[in-house]
Amino acid sequence: MEYPSVLLNHQLNPEIFSKESLQAYFEKEGWRFYMLDIRELSDQEIALGHILPILPSYAQYYVRYWNNGKLSMIVKCLVNLPVGIQTFYDENGNISEQVDYSKKFGRVSPQDVLSILEREKVISLSEEISRRASSEGFEFSFNLNYDEKTKIWLADINLDFKKGIAEDTFNSSRKFVHYKIDGQTGRILDISYDEVDFW
Repeated sequence: MEYPSVLLNHQLNPEIFSKESLQAYFEKEGWRFYMLDIRELSDQEIALGHILPILPSYAQYYVRYWNNGKLSMIVKCLVNLPVGIQTFYDENGNISEQVDYSKKFGRVSPQDVLSILEREKVISLSEEISRRASSEGFEFSFNLNYDEKTKIWLADINLDFKKGIAEDTFNSSRKFVHYKIDGQTGRILDISYDEVDFW
């Protein structure tokens, strides 16, 4: 698997973190970098974070960096789910280990599931309504999981997310829809709804 070159070639400078904050945000060549300073938690690594394309997408990369600023680990995710090859590097930039998450899925790929959910009109692959990303942080409207034993995809989607309801609104509730999708055929097995009160 090939990773975007801007992610592979980026060397993290510890100066991006200010004394007031353990978090840093910056944009580079069409990507948003959300970094967290972990030097107080790790003797060998400086940061971990998420890198998302600026254009609307459910893809993101979870990364870690060595103290020398070089990439320590990278894995592609769709929403919350690792879907590609997770690669670990030594401090000199050489590959030390790889784990292939893509082999655990059935005939229906994670991208196929996203297409099914878009046809159901509960997410959008081309608009920002089901993903928020800014200098303040990022958030997706749902979680995606795969049960390897039953070969069933599970998607839990916040239906109010696209309506722009503020997360800090009190005395309100959120509506969710839950999909079960056959991982071999792509057939929707079940759809259920619920509402969760936030108070």
